Amino acid sequence: KKISEKMDKGPAYAIGMGMGAVALLALWFLPNRPTAFIYPIMVLAGFGFGANWVFPWAMIADVSDYDRVNSGKFRSGVYYGV
Repeated sequence: KKISEKMDKGPAYAIGMGMGAVALLALWFLPNRPTAFIYPIMVLAGFGFGANWVFPWAMIADVSDYDRVNSGKFRSGVYYGV
């Protein structure tokens, strides 16, 4: 199952960004020469920061739907334009 189906989008977004942050902090401990350890670290960072491209747009859609249900007005352009 997808992570966003197992939990809410907010915590999933936080976990993804945390994974990316931990991966980038791991780069600090690498030696100052070419090393193969950078590849798995960057894969982890890529998966973590991939959350930054997926979850905010899904959350904006949820907010837009919530606003339309509660106000009766279609203002999704306002949310996506900001």
